Amino acid sequence: AGAAPRALAPETLWAALYLGAVPSALCGYLQAAAQKTVPPSAASVVYATDPLWAAAFAGIFLGERLGPAGWGGAGLIAAAALSQNLLLQRREPPE
Repeated sequence: AGAAPRALAPETLWAALYLGAVPSALCGYLQAAAQKTVPPSAASVVYATDPLWAAAFAGIFLGERLGPAGWGGAGLIAAAALSQNLLLQRREPPE
């Protein structure tokens, strides 16, 4: 017979509840609500930059730093999002 499972620390439980409520549920709700107000093509460009925002917030709040490959990837993502946005502006007639 195996050992009995250990009880989780209160900090672990709070972290799990927070991660389930804020980044998952709240962000999912806000994303769905915002997608009703913008064209799908514009929303896809914004969501493609998600890794850039994650890296920026990790740098601000956690002190993490990107290496050369990370900066290269961030540059490629930013360039792709910018070029896609410029192409969309050309294609879509102004309202």
